[in-house]
Amino acid sequence: MPTRVASRLRGWLNGTLEAHGRSRSPELSGTLSLSQFEILPTDLGTRFDKGEARLTFAGNTARLESASLHSGKGTLEVTGTATLGGPARAVFDVTMKARRFRVMNNAMAVVSTTGALTVRGPLRAPEVTGDLELLDTTVYLEGGTVERKVEPVTLTEDDQRELATPLRLAHERVRGGRRRRSRFGERRRGGEPGQ
Repeated sequence: MPTRVASRLRGWLNGTLEAHGRSRSPELSGTLSLSQFEILPTDLGTRFDKGEARLTFAGNTARLESASLHSGKGTLEVTGTATLGGPARAVFDVTMKARRFRVMNNAMAVVSTTGALTVRGPLRAPEVTGDLELLDTTVYLEGGTVERKVEPVTLTEDDQRELATPLRLAHERVRGGRRRRSRFGERRRGGEPGQ
């Protein structure tokens, strides 16, 4: 059986969509809008709500004019296009911008993030680029059990150079009623790196 992605999915869908032709070369036209959209992801322990989205269709292209979701104290905004034509031909160009968006809140971790990601390219091998900062994040090392199959990976020289770019992480500490924020690896007063 397929994995259940969400335990709840609700909202309002309005608009018209016409489709002609074959799956490899569809001819689409119309506009769809989503409002009051809410989704409860099965395993993340969060609720994405207050969702709004507008899609337009022309030829073999679906354009996400705007979309927004709330989670925790933050928001996620998404725009982009998808060129359709079956799984082997579908191409995406999607940009996501998060502001203190609560991604996860379960027995494994509590994660909120700020930043932007772009997903571009074919469905089978998209390229993901961007800059995300983790905020108010806690990882429970003993929470739950996680099993993963690990396969060997060979990195090219280009891959190794790209991975050498430092990952920016941030955290906050509360001392004496005052909240302090620091980034991992940066030195604070006193000469000790952030932990």
